[in-house]
Amino acid sequence: MSCPTANTAQVGSVVNSPAMTVTGGTAPFNFTVVGTLPAGLSLNPSTGSLSGTPTAPGTFSVEATDANGIVATKTTLPTGTVAFTDTNTGTLLGSAAVVTSGSAGITKTGASLAGLSLAAGSFAVQAAYSGDNTYSASTSPLVNQVVQSTSNATTTTLTADNTLVVAGQSITLTAVVSSTGGVPTGIVSFSDGTTLLAALRLDATGQAILTTSALAVGPHTITAAYSGDINNAISASSLNATVQASSGSATTITVNSSADPASPGVPLTLAATVSSATPGLLTGTVTFQDQSSTPPTQLGSGPVPVQNGVATVSFLPGRRPQFI
Repeated sequence: MSCPTANTAQVGSVVNSPAMTVTGGTAPFNFTVVGTLPAGLSLNPSTGSLSGTPTAPGTFSVEATDANGIVATKTTLPTGTVAFTDTNTGTLLGSAAVVTSGSAGITKTGASLAGLSLAAGSFAVQAAYSGDNTYSASTSPLVNQVVQSTSNATTTTLTADNTLVVAGQSITLTAVVSSTGGVPTGIVSFSDGTTLLAALRLDATGQAILTTSALAVGPHTITAAYSGDINNAISASSLNATVQASSGSATTITVNSSADPASPGVPLTLAATVSSATPGLLTGTVTFQDQSSTPPTQLGSGPVPVQNGVATVSFLPGRRPQFI
């Protein structure tokens, strides 16, 4: 049950609100004030309408209780102002009042700065909310706004040191931005789907590097979006990564050869040593593959059991290896 009715007013202004609209619940409804009603205002308990002229500010909410005793609460919405500042220079770009728009049940509260004329350049814009009697002040993340004088084409390339990790393991993402007009400057935003991971400034080589271990278990589409600068156009790049649930401690594996280089017809043994920071010998299997072929070729008849932390496969090298 909800009461989708706006309820903001100004001290000294006459208030004569319509009856509150209740969605859901069972009529009849009884409306009561939670908190203290500002002096000069009164509430109709049958309709929920407010009337009078408030002489002092105040914060309150109105409860609607239906015939079955179920309660819906409608609280006040934010008011005040939002200041927009270019944090690169500390210049105030403008301020706007916080307003609530929309229809009953579907409303949006915010502030906008329209008709702003900016010179060519890069602006790191931050919005700062003033707060009001109910809500505290706050600031937004930076948004990089570029006004271009020219537009050189750019290419963003995103790579990862590992696209398959276990939960809690870090992944390092590197975005490299190249341009037909020299080394770009500006911001690269790393996102996991629609969730912003970080916004980083390009270094002197046109790179931005993010290391994170905050990705949840499951598949992820990671995007690096370059916002452009005064001379360079925007571009973006994406990659897929997967985070697996951790089934135990992280492991490392090293492979050693009994002979390198090997000679045809002379037995060769490959040994894979599996280790972990957790004490104790590991079990499981290891699959050996020749990664120089496409697709990779399996060495041996299949997965090899790990015994005492080591798995081995032996064969006679040649055009058609004979496995021992």
